[in-house]
Amino acid sequence: MMPNQKSAEKHSAPNSHRDLISGLYREIGITAVVAALEATAGKSQKPLPSHKDVPAVLRGEMAA
Repeated sequence: MMPNQKSAEKHSAPNSHRDLISGLYREIGITAVVAALEATAGKSQKPLPSHKDVPAVLRGEMAA
């Protein structure tokens, strides 16, 4: 093995590690987003209050 080849291998190793770490963080981020979307999709929203549940003053009517 020539000295230049060893030098080239040493310099490529950090880049490959950096690529692996970047890929891992990307996968973690995608997984986190998917989990958040699934969690919010499963939640049911509160039903709107019926007309009778809202006080007359807020409905703009006179209280009887």
